[in-house]
Amino acid sequence: MLKKLMTLGVIFVFVPFVFGQEGEVGKQLTLHDCIEIALQKNTSVLQAEYSSQGQSARLLSAYGALLPTISGSGQ
Repeated sequence: MLKKLMTLGVIFVFVPFVFGQEGEVGKQLTLHDCIEIALQKNTSVLQAEYSSQGQSARLLSAYGALLPTISGSGQ
C-alpha cells in the first residue's frame, strides 16, 4: 500500500515537469535580436542610462538655479 502511494506521489510530482517542457516553439532569434535583448537586460547598460538621466536632471536643476526668483508677501 505504501509503495503504491509513493509511486503515485512521484508521478504527481514529476508529471507537471514533463508537460512543462512542451509548448510553443519559440521564434528563432537573429543575432541582432539577441544583441537587442542583451542590451535591454544588461545591468551595466541600464546603470549608464540612469546615470545619464540623473546628469541631465542635475544640469536642468543648475540652469534653474541661475534664473531669478520672485517672492512676495502681502500685508
